[in-house]
Amino acid sequence: MEERRLFTKNFVLCTFICFFHTMFFFMFFTGMSAYSMDIMGTDSVVAGVITGVFIVGDLVARLVFGGRLDRYGKKNLAVVFLAIGTLLSFLYFHVDEVWELGLLRLLHGFAYGAMASSIAAMVAENLPSNRRGEGMGYFMLSVSIGSAVGPFLCMYLIENSTYGAAFNAGCVASMLALVFALFLDRDEPVPKRASGSYGFYERTTMPIALIAFVFFFAYSGVLSFISPYGEEIGLFTYAEYFFVTLSAATLICRLFLSRMYDQYGENVALVPMYILFLIGMVLMSTTSNGWVLLLAGFLMGFNIAQLNSVG
Repeated sequence: MEERRLFTKNFVLCTFICFFHTMFFFMFFTGMSAYSMDIMGTDSVVAGVITGVFIVGDLVARLVFGGRLDRYGKKNLAVVFLAIGTLLSFLYFHVDEVWELGLLRLLHGFAYGAMASSIAAMVAENLPSNRRGEGMGYFMLSVSIGSAVGPFLCMYLIENSTYGAAFNAGCVASMLALVFALFLDRDEPVPKRASGSYGFYERTTMPIALIAFVFFFAYSGVLSFISPYGEEIGLFTYAEYFFVTLSAATLICRLFLSRMYDQYGENVALVPMYILFLIGMVLMSTTSNGWVLLLAGFLMGFNIAQLNSVG
């Protein structure tokens, strides 16, 4: 029996889609707290809520569509919600009130979550079972590169141009993701069986889900406030490159360490990376040196890459 290939047409297309939408996500997420405070006049608490409500929409979408991807068709969902997300991207230019911005972020998060679930499922289900860690590692390279380009470009444009320029670049990235999605091979929707169930709870997924929750709860603060934090401690120039060094570590991990899960299991793959992440968080929160801030990002990147590949 011939072994399934890793680099199929859909795999490559999904990788490009993930790159452009990761770039979009990080551009809007990284700049949103600073935009809320500088342009909308909010305090840091409200800015954090506006930034984070995107994740609430993301979570709701994954709960709603997670068990229904086959029913509606993964390509159908990806194209529809990429189109909706792209249209929502242009509305940021017309928002004047804080509550409007919060609502827009919530809806945008919902569209992003539905799309991301569809793309990830499309990739995962077509990977050979004995090379799943390796395959997801290669696929997640798109996240590594997108999470470097997006925040760097966002912070560069904020510093040297305008928030509008950053939003424009995000809109272009979202449109490019939509274009690639149109060329995906269509998967036929599977009608819901009478005895079928689309429950939200799956006992075997709870350990890794709890680990991911704790990790991303901590990491979300870094995503939301690295820009104003870098400015506060006088290291904004270095903060611009924080995600570049972080993404360099994820790139190294996914190229050379993604097979650890296939060979040794999740404990060996995850525990050392969690230790590096904790060290990075401590360095980031205590340093006043730019190079140490960049080192912190580099150390943190390993766990981000490995958790995404294992999870």
